[in-house]
Amino acid sequence: MQEFHSLDDVLNFAISMEQVSHQFYTDLQPRMNKPDVRELLARLAAEELRHIDKLESLKSQAWAGDVETVCPAEVFGYVVTSSPSPEMSYKETIKLAMDKEHGSQMFYSLLVLSVEEKELKDIFQILSQQEAQHWMECKKVYDSITLAEN
Repeated sequence: MQEFHSLDDVLNFAISMEQVSHQFYTDLQPRMNKPDVRELLARLAAEELRHIDKLESLKSQAWAGDVETVCPAEVFGYVVTSSPSPEMSYKETIKLAMDKEHGSQMFYSLLVLSVEEKELKDIFQILSQQEAQHWMECKKVYDSITLAEN
């Protein structure tokens, strides 16, 4: 299990998490048969790239405080690392996307509590809110699939 000894460790982990999400959405796009869902996935992939850029910019700044205590077990309890398998249904794939977004949102919420700098708290809060919005958008797709099944 990866341990976080510094803000750079946390930022590197967050960047890798966002890269995985970007790739996840990029890989899913051709599997989706609905143009509006492919468009949503393309937009989510682009937003994950913006998150990467934001996190990279944080690494180049000097921060007065450091990360207090981010327990790796807590972080990894939220982060979803599984990938969609070819056998997964459309609904299962969207559910996996929801789980990934929820995990990211919880991760950033933990970071809000783990840093001292107000600017960092604000940035992690914004990222948490954006991930929650991603979850909501995926949930709408999931709900429409569920409704269509009934």
